[in-house]
Amino acid sequence: MGAAMIGFVVRGKPGDQDLARFAPRVTLTLLAGFAIFLLSAGLYVLPALLEPVPPGAIPDYRKERVIARLDGKVPYFLLGSFVGATLLSIQGWLPGTSRRNRP
Repeated sequence: MGAAMIGFVVRGKPGDQDLARFAPRVTLTLLAGFAIFLLSAGLYVLPALLEPVPPGAIPDYRKERVIARLDGKVPYFLLGSFVGATLLSIQGWLPGTSRRNRP
């Protein structure tokens, strides 16, 4: 029964073409949001990863520096990346979200 309901939600009513395009667009937007999050957070911690380890530092020095750099900022990166991905999707600039193929 669960698979039938999922199929109904994705398929929608007969003749309803917008709903069939909605699910892939949302999926691509979510994937892009996570990709933008990983890219932006990775670029943000890159200076902490590239700085040289001082002599006599603890074994987890780099891990502690990355955690200290990201402390309290992850929700902002996550929110910003999803807002950015949503705006890019609305404009049709993400792959698979172009409006020119719509009827």
